[in-house]
Amino acid sequence: MGWGGGKFPVISQLNVLTAPGRIQDTQQFFIGKYGLQGENYHLGDLCFDWEPAIVPAPPWAEDEDNPRKDADARDWKKHCRNDLNVPNTGSGAKGTVYEDLTRWIKDGILQGQHIKYRYKRITTGTWRADREVRPTHLRITVHGPGW
Repeated sequence: MGWGGGKFPVISQLNVLTAPGRIQDTQQFFIGKYGLQGENYHLGDLCFDWEPAIVPAPPWAEDEDNPRKDADARDWKKHCRNDLNVPNTGSGAKGTVYEDLTRWIKDGILQGQHIKYRYKRITTGTWRADREVRPTHLRITVHGPGW
């Protein structure tokens, strides 16, 4: 798993970062980095900015998905901001895929929710995201042409 052949973690890392045993550390880092309301957070920032010196090492610290601030990481952020900046037609949509994902992730972390993210590749069409609030977690599913 990971952007650039496994060199940089993708949004699915939220499955681990927001798990019950990690959500408090993730929430603490998130608020410290992006503000009390997450006002400075944009999609893709969390994995890019994670600083293990501030909070425990991220779950990918010792594996092949270790984030690197190189061209792959910058390409990942560009993907989040450019490719996903299309109208969202999924359930719970209010804006673009980028805007909805940014808001859903920010709200989920600030509310201490376990986010279960999944990606489904499609062969035709464009990117879309669905949100489903369940009693124990927030499910986000993104459909897209992938890479």
